[in-house]
Amino acid sequence: MNKLTNELISLHGKEGLRAEQWFDLMLDDVLAGFGIRLTEIPTEAVREVLFNLSGLYAQEVIREAPFADLLGPVHMELVSRYQQKGSGQFFTPTELCRMIAQMNMQGLRFDKDQARLIRISDPAVGAGGMLLAALDHITATHGPEALAWVSVTGIDIDHRCARMYPVQVLSSLYVNQLGLGELVSYQGNTLGDPAAWQTVCHYSRRDLPEQPTPADHPAIKKAVAEAVTASPSDGLSQLSLF
Repeated sequence: MNKLTNELISLHGKEGLRAEQWFDLMLDDVLAGFGIRLTEIPTEAVREVLFNLSGLYAQEVIREAPFADLLGPVHMELVSRYQQKGSGQFFTPTELCRMIAQMNMQGLRFDKDQARLIRISDPAVGAGGMLLAALDHITATHGPEALAWVSVTGIDIDHRCARMYPVQVLSSLYVNQLGLGELVSYQGNTLGDPAAWQTVCHYSRRDLPEQPTPADHPAIKKAVAEAVTASPSDGLSQLSLF
């Protein structure tokens, strides 16, 4: 277990909060650093702890390679340790994520006169492992400049997962000084009505030739829903290009 996991475990019960609740607060704290408004302002005592937790996470991001899945293992450890009944979640192992990303990204091309974002979506994003692997593959194959023309969309019914994914991607981009065309995170049921999806995060680079339509727009949600439900369910097509 890394320092962040150990610290969260040691915080279990502090200020009347469980370890998982400290983890959720840390995710919100990191997202706040990227401009996502907090729904509730924590007390001063809690803020001091969050400052330390976010610092530990930042150290992990700096130490690891770009687009490493750091929070997935933290989440799974907390779930296995503190939840008596399983949540039914299983995150795809990193090596399998990389293999699936390579298979799905075959034939992907970036032109020097690129004018349209290449969109990649994951209908069960979890901690973002699959999209992180896709971004890592694109960087290694086409160069980091290609990321400027990539849009990633992740959807998950789980409140925490819908935050872990943007935290991981945005943190890696920031620490490694990389650009990305667009990132969207929805919390909701992929198989349900997309109008009910909650937009957790929508980021796009400012110098796009044309700014993307807001992620909350019904037509965008409908397009994403159609793309992910049209993908073959063969276990190797979790990532959708659209």
